[in-house]
Amino acid sequence: MPTTNSSAYVWIYLPDQIDPVVAGRLDYDETPASPIFSFLYGRSYLDRQAAIPLDPERLPLERGRRFESPDLYGILGVIRDASPDDWGRRVIEKRLAVTEASELTYLVEAGDDRAGALGFSERSDLPPNREPPPERTDLATLLAAAAAIEAGQPVDPAVVMLLKHGSSLGGARPKATIHMDDELWLAKFPSAKDRLEIAAIEYATLTLAAQCGIETPELKLIDVGNRKVMLTQRFDRVRASKGFARMHFMSGLTLLGLREDEASRGSYPALADSLRKLVEDFKHDGEQLFRRMIFNMLVSNDDDHLRNHAVIFDKAGWRLSPAYDLVPHPQSSYTRMQGIGVSSRSREATLKNALSEAARFGLTSSRATQIAAEVRDHIEGWEPVFSESGVSARDIDALKTAFLPESVVAGFPKPSGRKNRRAPSPRKK
Repeated sequence: MPTTNSSAYVWIYLPDQIDPVVAGRLDYDETPASPIFSFLYGRSYLDRQAAIPLDPERLPLERGRRFESPDLYGILGVIRDASPDDWGRRVIEKRLAVTEASELTYLVEAGDDRAGALGFSERSDLPPNREPPPERTDLATLLAAAAAIEAGQPVDPAVVMLLKHGSSLGGARPKATIHMDDELWLAKFPSAKDRLEIAAIEYATLTLAAQCGIETPELKLIDVGNRKVMLTQRFDRVRASKGFARMHFMSGLTLLGLREDEASRGSYPALADSLRKLVEDFKHDGEQLFRRMIFNMLVSNDDDHLRNHAVIFDKAGWRLSPAYDLVPHPQSSYTRMQGIGVSSRSREATLKNALSEAARFGLTSSRATQIAAEVRDHIEGWEPVFSESGVSARDIDALKTAFLPESVVAGFPKPSGRKNRRAPSPRKK
């Protein structure tokens, strides 16, 4: 029998603030005929001059309006973005000693280190639990506990509490937020299912992406015992005078108002259309999204689904988040397909397809072609980057079919041979 809750208070950390305020209440009516979630902004929140809508398009700041949905997708997708991912749910179920919980229970139990700026609690006078994240020195303990949870083995409850940090940050891989060097980092642990050293591969892929002019978080790759752990600095947190301020977060799935089972209907051009309406600097972010699409095509990252794209909000407004979860996928098929549409018509990874709607990214055809050539030039030198990043020769050999697949590069300009072509400058902070 799943653990259940019928309501939860939704808290938000406004820009530059380290203490949350109640934004409203989320209710669940479990009437068998038509179970429904609903959200209502609080009057005190709407009276705040600094109040921001949780979703500018689907949850505008309206007094007395109850926003309803049969699930936490579509109109309430921004709340689902703050809910635990597959790994986080396993951690919560382990801690509660249950096999299933209600969606509101997952929201409340996920802790205060979830993605973005939302938090949840059962009372309006009781903010989300703000336990400090574990330290760098806890990594060996966390790694062992993560492996035990994957294997279905018993785990010390105190250690499970440490793993709760960062339990809504996307995907099924073991992970936790840790405190190190006076910053917050997401530690991504190896999985028992891995056939390759994924931590080193992801580190190398993000390093290569940065060389291609794609904005990425700060990265570290460290050894914990005989295993590698990748650390990415939390891009939704920023150092403030008395702690960390938080940036509000919406996934690409929420931007397009889609359910999880509708995700394949999404596309890069559709994301660009949403960015055009939302972000402060579309010229920059439209090009970044296009550059990211070309990169994913050329390294066969077909796990580029809508949850692996996001926007974040700070005092300057909305902007595309840095790239994350970039991993090549070795494969034997000639035709390569992306997780979402390269154009509005097809997911096929070809330059012709990518260029067909360049204008939706704010690009001329010539500029889009130039970007594609720049990205290809950098990817030509992928093997030294991976070797220097700690990827083994065995894994590099296993990855070769992922890079520069023939069906993708067929229409690309020939390599210039300029291996050190200068990447564009990152966004000014």
